[in-house]
Amino acid sequence: MDRARTDRLVLAAIGLAQGVVYWLAYRYWPAEGPAGAFAIAPVVFVAVAGTAAQFAWTGRDRRRLTGIAALTGAAFAIVAFWVWWQIPANGAAYRGDQSRTSSWWPAALIALYALGPYMQIFQRTGRFRFPYADLFFHSWCNFFIGAMGQVFVGVFWALIRLWGALFGLLGIEFFAHVFNSSWFNALALPAVFGYGVARGRESARITESARSAALAVFRFLLPLLAVIGLLFLVSLPFTGLAPLWATRRAAWILLTMVALTLLFVNAVFEDGVGEPPYVPVVRFGVEATILALPIFAGLGLQALSLRIDQYGLTPERFKGLVVGAVLGVYALGYAVAVLVRRGPWLGALRPVNVALSFVVASVALLLHTPVLDPPAWSARAQLARLVSGRADAEKFDYAYLRFFLGRVGFETLARIEGLEADPRREIMRAGVRLARDLKGYDYRYGTQEVADVLRGEHLVLGAGLEAAPEDLVPRIAADLTRSERENCVRERTCCLFAVDLNADGTAEYCLLLRSLSRYQAPCWEHGEQGWRRLGRLRPWNEAEASEAVVSPPDLADRLGATGAQAVPSRYVDVQIGDARFRLQP
Repeated sequence: MDRARTDRLVLAAIGLAQGVVYWLAYRYWPAEGPAGAFAIAPVVFVAVAGTAAQFAWTGRDRRRLTGIAALTGAAFAIVAFWVWWQIPANGAAYRGDQSRTSSWWPAALIALYALGPYMQIFQRTGRFRFPYADLFFHSWCNFFIGAMGQVFVGVFWALIRLWGALFGLLGIEFFAHVFNSSWFNALALPAVFGYGVARGRESARITESARSAALAVFRFLLPLLAVIGLLFLVSLPFTGLAPLWATRRAAWILLTMVALTLLFVNAVFEDGVGEPPYVPVVRFGVEATILALPIFAGLGLQALSLRIDQYGLTPERFKGLVVGAVLGVYALGYAVAVLVRRGPWLGALRPVNVALSFVVASVALLLHTPVLDPPAWSARAQLARLVSGRADAEKFDYAYLRFFLGRVGFETLARIEGLEADPRREIMRAGVRLARDLKGYDYRYGTQEVADVLRGEHLVLGAGLEAAPEDLVPRIAADLTRSERENCVRERTCCLFAVDLNADGTAEYCLLLRSLSRYQAPCWEHGEQGWRRLGRLRPWNEAEASEAVVSPPDLADRLGATGAQAVPSRYVDVQIGDARFRLQP
């Protein structure tokens, strides 16, 4: 058996072994909760170790390869174990910890991609010496080899689906049943990917051609990217930064500009061997753009900082800060490489890229450990913002801690509740109680879901009223619309007052609500069957015998100062200040 055929079988066998573990994990995955950590650890171990072995395979020094793959897989598995250990069991009072799992997979892929060339070189040479030309070669070839494996998987998947569909036309469902089964896909697809990787490694001419074509595209478009960046910077003094901040997406656009420039420059620089690309004028424009990269990174970080100052730190913004900081270091390193004129053109990029490749891999993994855990950092920052007074205690989004920051956010709510010395403690405790009572979070508006929560403490009491009847509040909550309840809970604009509407000596209760341009007040009376809604008080113009428009600004203040008085009329009207209201049953 020739060497190439042996390599294909070995790499496909590694994929098959991975598939066995994937299937067992799928088949026996424990119930939701921390127990999933014991299932994900072996999955990540075989996924990372197997992929490292497939890409670093040389056919010799198998003991060294086993050690490299095992150590790498173990490191990734430990981090994955911690991530899944944070997931609460079903029925937990908080949410948000699951978000770590969605960001883990792309972070693990980035870290493995950054470390892959070092593993491949060490496996081949057995020495901790990593020539930059080899690092560049492997980093670009690995992308196309992996793409080749994905192509094999995609074509294989399409063909077996066609196989099953064709026999399904004859009434033979056996093949479709097998090919659609989870066990078949778990075993077959990783094995096909391994086989595709082997063929990609063999097809040096194909991968080299694809790499050369991609680099040619980057080389052609880098001057255009430079023009775009320089024109943007030239325009800034004329427009100012205000339009930039008003977009609310400036940070990601600016940081994307930095990332793309880094990618394009690396593609053009290649391994730094050979004559400098472009004519001097174009080369000068590219260098000017590289020197401007710290400005783009600084503006991106400033945009993020402004959002954080306004709304506080969130896991997404924390990740943005970390990514922005890494890109900022890259930008500074590349700018220094332009200024260092010794050696080949941009020759100082080599040590920058080597050093920061380890930073990228480390940061990608540390974001999923207690060191750089985004929910934990966000919860601490939100608490500090509230305690320092930078956040309004009444408008602070307590529910965000519970529904987005997981266990650490829920524990932060308890810490807020225990702030005895803070003069706003009662307001904060009311916010914490509301957050705990909520059934969900309104994702459309990014605000607390208050449709099912309304308590007496959310109502402003009119003059002479000491407390709202406890059994009345649930009826009020049931009769109000969702937007009315939200205003009562979040804006505290609902004023409850008592007035004898039917002159029987027993007070009815009305709730003054402020809509867009006028007030109205639904009213309730107590009977044998409990509280019953009477109707709504609406502004009434006595002279014109029609509804009147009463503007909102000071009516609630008058109600708090003078109360409401019954006014004899065809119906018993209610007067608040100079405004008269009539009951509409």
